[in-house]
Amino acid sequence: MINNVLRIIFTFLLLSIIAASVIDYSNIPSIGLSAEGGAGLGYHFWGYLIAAVLSWIAFRNHNAWVISIIGLLLFVLGTGLEILQAYLPYRTFNPKDIAANILGLGAGFLCILIWRSIQKFKESRIST
Repeated sequence: MINNVLRIIFTFLLLSIIAASVIDYSNIPSIGLSAEGGAGLGYHFWGYLIAAVLSWIAFRNHNAWVISIIGLLLFVLGTGLEILQAYLPYRTFNPKDIAANILGLGAGFLCILIWRSIQKFKESRIST
């Protein structure tokens, strides 16, 4: 049950990333979010870090290949959306955004590895 809810949240996050990547912000009144001064890179980093961690939590009952494929698909999604922005008249291509996506994914999967190592260490101490 909880995994289904987490998968829905993960799907909503992906749809939000897609929408935020292709929407024309020029006609939307300011809501206080700014991509100026590198803040947009933070949005990319944290969005993809959260996506990586949430994918693992939602699909952790699957084998490592499923999580690896999801990570690869998140990379392809982020890169593809950034390339698509080069062809949208109201958006711009920025290779730094792709780098921030990759760093976010890497940091997310590093968090997962650290968490799994801690859990295995705790389990080994309990069993000995």
